Amino acid sequence: MLKQIKQFAKEVGKDPEVEGREWQRRNMAEGMRAYEAIVAKSAGRYSVGDTITMADFCLVPTIDGAVRFGVDMGEFETIGRIGRALEEVEAVKKGGWRTQGDTPEEFRC
Repeated sequence: MLKQIKQFAKEVGKDPEVEGREWQRRNMAEGMRAYEAIVAKSAGRYSVGDTITMADFCLVPTIDGAVRFGVDMGEFETIGRIGRALEEVEAVKKGGWRTQGDTPEEFRC
C-alpha cells in the first residue's frame, strides 16, 4: 500500500517520500488509537490480563513501526506500559529485529 501511495504522490507532483511517510504515520496513529481504546479495557500487565497473548507479539513490531514513522507514542498510555513490560520478556528480546543475524551493526542491541 505504501508503495502505491508513493507512486500516486509522484504522479500528482508531490514528494513521494514525504507523502508516504505522512500517510503511514497518520494511519498507524489511527490504528494505535483504536487499539488503545480496546486494550485499556482488557489490559493487565499485557494486552489481555497478565498472560502474554498473540496480540502482544503483534503489538511489538507495531510499536516499532509507529516509532519509525514518527507517531507520538505519548498519546498511548496503556500501549506504552504494555510495550515496556514486553521489552523485559526474553522471547521478545531474542526475537526482536535488532538481535537478528542480518541486522546492520549500527542497529544491533
